[in-house]
Amino acid sequence: MALLPAAANADIVVKVHGTGGVQIIPPRICPNPPWDPVCAEVSFPTQGSTNWTVTDGEANVYDAVVSEPLPPGTTDVLGSELNDILESMTPRQ
Repeated sequence: MALLPAAANADIVVKVHGTGGVQIIPPRICPNPPWDPVCAEVSFPTQGSTNWTVTDGEANVYDAVVSEPLPPGTTDVLGSELNDILESMTPRQ
């Protein structure tokens, strides 16, 4: 039996760049350019997932649902690009 490394079950994490932070209604993640600073991270358990965890720059955590997954291999993205696919976002309790 082969042992998998501990990281094998780790979430995929994508850094989100921009400004403006997270807003709930309407849902937005760092809606404004520029590229720097990193203003949030999104994570999801498997490639193709449309249920995300969003963590903003102040360590606030949100549950988000998107209409389509990010392309495989994505590691960085502008928040303004995510806002077109973001369907809902709620603060995690």
